[in-house]
Amino acid sequence: MTSTAKPTVLFTLTVMMMAAVMVDSFVTFPSSTSKTSPAQTALFGRSIKRGNLAKNVSPGGISKTKSKGNKKKGSGGSKASAASSSSSSGKAAISSSLAEWAAQGGGGASSTSSSTPSSTASTTEFASFEEDYDTDSFSTTKSKKGGKRKNVERRERQSSRRAEDEARERVVTSTVDDIESLLETPNTDLSELIKSIRTLVDKTPSQTGSVAGAMRNLSISPQPKNYRMAWVGSDDALCHIGTGLHKVPLARLEEVFLCMESKTVRVLEVIRILGPFPNVRNTLMGNTSILKPPSGRDDGKSKFRIEYNSMIDGTGKEILAGKEDNVKLVDLDVLFADEKVIVCAVPTEGDEDPFVSNGSKVLLFVQEDSMDEKLERLRAA
Repeated sequence: MTSTAKPTVLFTLTVMMMAAVMVDSFVTFPSSTSKTSPAQTALFGRSIKRGNLAKNVSPGGISKTKSKGNKKKGSGGSKASAASSSSSSGKAAISSSLAEWAAQGGGGASSTSSSTPSSTASTTEFASFEEDYDTDSFSTTKSKKGGKRKNVERRERQSSRRAEDEARERVVTSTVDDIESLLETPNTDLSELIKSIRTLVDKTPSQTGSVAGAMRNLSISPQPKNYRMAWVGSDDALCHIGTGLHKVPLARLEEVFLCMESKTVRVLEVIRILGPFPNVRNTLMGNTSILKPPSGRDDGKSKFRIEYNSMIDGTGKEILAGKEDNVKLVDLDVLFADEKVIVCAVPTEGDEDPFVSNGSKVLLFVQEDSMDEKLERLRAA
């Protein structure tokens, strides 16, 4: 090797060593003056592992680091040693933003125990736990108890009402059986019969609490309600509701049926003609209504009105009333109403007792479940 090439080789080696040292650790230090200088940003090279920045950086300075690279001998090695000693002796300041970011665990580093005001402000705040559930649960429990108490009271009322209805039904059934037994007995005692009918009117409450309500329910029912006239006090009371054709010579009244359905009524009269003649059935048809009692009058009676607007005679011919003047109005005082029995009376003036004169104004209807069969037996179906 010539003398000219030797300096060139030494220069090249020196440049390579300086470059290696600068790549291995490059730090910018603040000026070593007595005055306090503003914070500057320190850059680390390969000597800092990923994720360890927070361990080496603290607010206001940097921590000491150990270089793992092999120290180079010669002039390049001395410069690297000087740089390392300078970095270990001096304290480099960093920006507050970087310190806050490092304290909060930026760059994958674990969060430090120290916290800055900004990190404290960024923490999650939990709202205070309100104890509204106690009030709601209390009110819910209270409402449940109130609901249970109401249910118990309602069941008690229903049970009491059911017991009253059963007792009332037993009385009605027993009284109706007694009346029918008296009617089937020849030469029955009229006073006993009227006494039994009075038992229904005076001592037996209505099913709905009022006679008008019970009669209204029977008249508006969509199911047919069929009754048979079991007893009438006089011929005038019979003619009040019927045609009166049974009064013609050689005629005898066999049966009278009262049929109510959806505010309509049919009154069927079966009349037997003496001799070789068939029985005759007259059918009166019309509408029904319940009249309100006059103001200030509450005598326990209900006014039941029938408006006859057509009639089917014994020949099967229908006769219409035509004009409104031809519509026949029939008013009855309902004294007692039940599904098993209805007690009516021809309206009287004032407070006259309908049972006077041996009940001459009273009409008694009992429930009839086999009306069609009886009409066939009477040859009037």
